[in-house]
Amino acid sequence: MTAYFTSDNLYFSHIYFYFQFLTLGLLYHNLFKKYPKQQKFIRIYVLLTTVYLLIYYIISPAMWFKFNLTEIIITNYLLIVCSLMYNYNTLSKRRLLGYFNIGVTSYSILCCSLFLYGNVMAKVDLSAAIYVWTLHFLAIIFFQIMIFVQLIKLFPFRK
Repeated sequence: MTAYFTSDNLYFSHIYFYFQFLTLGLLYHNLFKKYPKQQKFIRIYVLLTTVYLLIYYIISPAMWFKFNLTEIIITNYLLIVCSLMYNYNTLSKRRLLGYFNIGVTSYSILCCSLFLYGNVMAKVDLSAAIYVWTLHFLAIIFFQIMIFVQLIKLFPFRK
């Protein structure tokens, strides 16, 4: 994708992935108040990932304008693990954020898989990459629908 000034917009994806990782990591950290070991895992993982990404982009500032598969995997890994821990923690309880969590789980797994596959396909056959990006777009739509359904469940319309 090319920006208005004909430069690459790829650096926005790095910002997006990091802030998605940070905000959802903080959300799960708050949801796990009864589970201090899980909270500690999230704190350590967020700290180490932040330090790693800072060092990585300070050492290699040109990577801001390149596709970074490692960043996508390490930022989505926490979301996958946290969403699965949330499912485990709420097996016998009422799930406050069930639909949202389904959206996070499916989107994060699909995102990692599609970017891994898309990176390989982009090097092999560009015409097949359109299917990968279409599937990614559908995953984003599914995630947004799950957020919307969760909001309706949390805040039902009253007449």
